[in-house]
Amino acid sequence: MTAGYLDLAFQVISGAATADTLVALACVLSDLDHDTPAVRELLERPTADLTPEDLHRLADALTAPYRSWRTAIDLVTHDMHATGATGEVTLAVPDWDPDGVRLQVDDHFSHDRVPFGGDVPTYVADAVQEAVMEASFTVWPLCPDHDLGLHAENGAWACRRGHVVARIGHLGTPSD
Repeated sequence: MTAGYLDLAFQVISGAATADTLVALACVLSDLDHDTPAVRELLERPTADLTPEDLHRLADALTAPYRSWRTAIDLVTHDMHATGATGEVTLAVPDWDPDGVRLQVDDHFSHDRVPFGGDVPTYVADAVQEAVMEASFTVWPLCPDHDLGLHAENGAWACRRGHVVARIGHLGTPSD
């Protein structure tokens, strides 16, 4: 089911979507209990009544979770590379949880499913941190001032000593 969301969202973002593709995407989201006004509109309104502007607006709304996940992954991947951590972060649907999208860093999956809303960058940073540490058996990332592990909090990497080191996606940049 969730693999269907990833496939359909990718089709929509790449411009290969039709009204039927959007309806299928809305059905998947409804089945995942992600009921939004855009989902309801597509499930209740005849597709023949949808204008090109409607399709564009609804496509944006239905793919917002996918786009927020991708943006957050790009931010955290920057932080990985800036601090010397390795691995490729992807969205995946593991065989053992076909209804859940999870983050995958190389062979390590996040423990929790990726949320459809909320503070996605913080979730992604936390999940990737967990996977990187499981794979490397080291603490990542570290506070440059205290050599302590950072934690993701409110869109930023925070030191256990009570200060923010950088916004997620900005580790190792001169503005830190």
